[in-house]
Amino acid sequence: MTLECVKHRMVEEFEVSLSPDFENGRFVLGDDDSPTAISSATIVKIRAAIEQNPGITQQELLKQAKMPETNGRIILHQADGTHWFSKQGRGTTLHYFLTRQA
Repeated sequence: MTLECVKHRMVEEFEVSLSPDFENGRFVLGDDDSPTAISSATIVKIRAAIEQNPGITQQELLKQAKMPETNGRIILHQADGTHWFSKQGRGTTLHYFLTRQA
């Protein structure tokens, strides 16, 4: 979430980015206001879908995790190799598997 200060007489206009911290019931100041910032809830949801269906295709994973296609693909790519990894199948199809968590 981004808050913007506009039309203020004595202060220069600015933006402040806030990210929800659901676990602690608060908002955290952050530099990343992009829609691709990955929340822990999103990671858990994606990992659960992959755990139930190892080798799931990207398209099916996005459906099961109820994620929008464009941002979902960006999120999957952003955390690839950290929380999960992908292998290319036929053509351009990607299949997802879990990485081991420390």
